[in-house]
Amino acid sequence: MKGRVPAKITGKPLVRSLLNPTALNLLKKEKKMKVKVTENCMGDRRCNDLCPEVFEYDEDELKSMVKVDEVPAQYEALVRQAADECGADAIIIEDD
Repeated sequence: MKGRVPAKITGKPLVRSLLNPTALNLLKKEKKMKVKVTENCMGDRRCNDLCPEVFEYDEDELKSMVKVDEVPAQYEALVRQAADECGADAIIIEDD
């Protein structure tokens, strides 16, 4: 009870002040990464090679496209690498 006034003194319901860090993270809105490929894409397919789970090549448009609405957390580093290595600077990352 360190740092808290007992409920019977304040009249407020007794609430746990310390939450498990995992539970606390679930309570917070997690930021989701979004990515898009602009019209500047030169179609060199480097992003497709780095992260085929997120990027795919459109043979009709002759450029890379994004396959997902939100980037799964396990692919965020690869998407950032693809954006850094894109010669046309055509990969735009949005963090909500």
